[in-house]
Amino acid sequence: MSRYVTAAGLIAAIVSIFIWGMEYFPVLAMAILLLCQWEMVRAMQGADWAVSPVFALLPVPMAVVTFLFFGPYAAGAVAFVWVFLGVGIRVFKPSLPTDIAANTALVWVYPGVMALGLFFLSLNPNLTLVRTLMVLMIATSSIADSFAMFGGMLLGRHKLCPAVSPNKTVEGFVCQILGGIGTCILTGWLLRAHLNSPLPVEGAAFWWTLAGLGLLISLCTTLGDLVASSFKRGFGIKDFGKLLPGHGGALDRVDGHMPSAWAILLVALICGWL
Repeated sequence: MSRYVTAAGLIAAIVSIFIWGMEYFPVLAMAILLLCQWEMVRAMQGADWAVSPVFALLPVPMAVVTFLFFGPYAAGAVAFVWVFLGVGIRVFKPSLPTDIAANTALVWVYPGVMALGLFFLSLNPNLTLVRTLMVLMIATSSIADSFAMFGGMLLGRHKLCPAVSPNKTVEGFVCQILGGIGTCILTGWLLRAHLNSPLPVEGAAFWWTLAGLGLLISLCTTLGDLVASSFKRGFGIKDFGKLLPGHGGALDRVDGHMPSAWAILLVALICGWL
């Protein structure tokens, strides 16, 4: 029951942000990034992985803030300084474990850089299009995940990736793809028909675009789930945190959204939508 109550609360919060406060979404995206990084650091520490919380948590948000206020060159300089310090951390303290630099840098990449897709996608001034893409991504990713779970429970016979996620099945994955495509098409139709939030394509291309986005998001969601599962198996944990009852931590909730956001951002840029 707690899982469904939490899900209802998350849906209400997301809908409220999309309707009344889309301009504040970059702040929320940055908060989610920091929270995910903190959960990753705590998981590492719980598994006795050597990691420096300060060096792990500060570089990515500092580089992003520098980028927003001073441009890409300043952000690159900040990133270079932090990389130099992080890689050379044992030069300053030789007593530290040999793998502390690699583990700390891992937090920069996952979930640091991976979660930045949500942030950069939300920065575009075309809030109507950003809102449309965000709703498509979150609805498709979340519902496709449910299709995978129920499809696997009812039809699952063949394991998809047993070494990483023993419960995922090929049949569940197929249900996830089909459910994701259907969800994206239905959500896109509802947005166009009732909320005046169209994609910048018309005619048959509109439906093919929705189907393609549904397929892409579903694939990225599966990839994100498998990557997160591989880390959790390595750490010996079931969830990254307990922030969301029935769902685990923030990273457990957005693991599929992170690659999906980057994929949608790249598609939008290539197609000239943003």
